[in-house]
Amino acid sequence: ARSRHVRTELSGEGPREWFQTVHVSEAVHARLSLLARALGVGSYDLIDTTRAAATIAARLDPSGDLDRVVLAIGVYGSHSEYALLQGGEWTYGHHGMGDTPEDTAYYALALMERLGIDPETTRRLFVYGDDARPERVDLLSQMLTLEPEPLDPLVLFSRRPPQADPTQLSAFAPLLGVALGA
Repeated sequence: ARSRHVRTELSGEGPREWFQTVHVSEAVHARLSLLARALGVGSYDLIDTTRAAATIAARLDPSGDLDRVVLAIGVYGSHSEYALLQGGEWTYGHHGMGDTPEDTAYYALALMERLGIDPETTRRLFVYGDDARPERVDLLSQMLTLEPEPLDPLVLFSRRPPQADPTQLSAFAPLLGVALGA
């Protein structure tokens, strides 16, 4: 397991510390250690995919406005993941099971409710993953009155081949987010 301090919030009860914890099995650690040695690097770090995707979203929406909320949703065959950004910074990541538009909307809105964020303050809705079809987020899109945008990381590099589909390229957002220093 790897824990990392995310932020400190002041509340009526005093400071509240937020941490992110990532856990993988010993078998995964063994494979990563083997890979690190083969590449000649001394160590490796664990990065949550929501934090990595948020790195791309923050660069595509560089507003420093602290009240600006951006939601990036990773959609996969059996689950979705949610990266919430405020003021251009990753605030929180969450994963939810289910593969329907209703599941996706439920977990996104539950995350916002848990954090005390009014969904109407959301300014952009990015979508990434191997099932990043617009239909997967249609219900949430209607509820937020926002059009979903593919979280296409190649836009940042001005290198997208003309025939490439931004929706398919969005599957690489977490990988390139790690490379950019998530």
